[in-house]
Amino acid sequence: MQTTETDSEMKHTLFVGDLSLFCDDGCLSSLFTPFGSVTNSQIRRGRRGDSLLYGFVEFASKDSAQTAMNALDGKKFMGRTIR
Repeated sequence: MQTTETDSEMKHTLFVGDLSLFCDDGCLSSLFTPFGSVTNSQIRRGRRGDSLLYGFVEFASKDSAQTAMNALDGKKFMGRTIR
């Protein structure tokens, strides 16, 4: 996982890779919600609508994003090791 931060918009976003083919936006949000306020989550999809197996989770605070990254990086989720 990687964090990205845009100072002007105060967004704190995590890149989440190696997701399950069956993970959707809501599932991704539910995984990260225990660590803080999730303002957006999105699985990236190809032209045909199929999952590209990665997504982004945006948090309201930098601390929440960092806590989530520390807790979940390298953990199993839906049968895959997320990064």
